[in-house]
Amino acid sequence: MADGGYRGNPEVIIPSRKNRDGSPLPAWKEDLNAQHRTVRA
Repeated sequence: MADGGYRGNPEVIIPSRKNRDGSPLPAWKEDLNAQHRTVRA
């Protein structure tokens, strides 16, 4: 698991990024990002 700086590396799991159009992430992706932060901490 890594932060968003490792985009393009298929060997790591990174959090979901915001949409280019500025729309918010779906709730399930926000929840996944929260779990990702917890595990990394």
